[in-house]
Amino acid sequence: MKCLVKLLPIVFVFASFNADAVDYFWDAIVGLTVKQVSLDVFEEGETDPAGILIDDLSFFPEFGVESNINYFPDSSWGYKFVVNLAGFDISKQEVDLDEVDLDTSADGYFFYAMPVGLYDFHKQKADSSLLVGIGVGIGYLNAEGDIILTELDTPVRQDFDFSELTYSTGVFFQYVVEGWSFSTSVAGPEVSDDDFDYNLFDLTFSVRKTIPL
Repeated sequence: MKCLVKLLPIVFVFASFNADAVDYFWDAIVGLTVKQVSLDVFEEGETDPAGILIDDLSFFPEFGVESNINYFPDSSWGYKFVVNLAGFDISKQEVDLDEVDLDTSADGYFFYAMPVGLYDFHKQKADSSLLVGIGVGIGYLNAEGDIILTELDTPVRQDFDFSELTYSTGVFFQYVVEGWSFSTSVAGPEVSDDDFDYNLFDLTFSVRKTIPL
């Protein structure tokens, strides 16, 4: 399954350059982003985290390029590409929805690149788009640190140190009007060992001005 996921971006890139009805290009962007990174640790097979390391909210200006939306012929469905590389340095944990200092920390960096399948609820409107999408692609996660698994019956401290090429997933929402976009997303890679799954969640809120290239 992971091998198939890693091939998906290659398939989408091939399609974008070979489908006659799909036109792929980039837009320049300037804007402001609010960001929060968390590293959730799950026992193997469980859906609720055993412990969460969480970063403070950060604000930063944004300058760069982003993939424009590629629509399929006569359809509200389309896709775009998302790529992100960033570092993190976390020193708090989330316990009962509060951020507390348990003398634990994690630092490292992550990368993800994925095609995102999108549906535009405003496709018939000329001046706006309302987009919801899901992405699956490749990811890389480097992390070193420790965490107290506060949600176990007997909390324990878990050390970790890994650097692994893996897969990534994401959920994306975006509203575009008159060259401005307002978006929120949560995406990131996942790494597993014999006992635990480590999910990095990159949560962002962005306001951007789009400049066609």
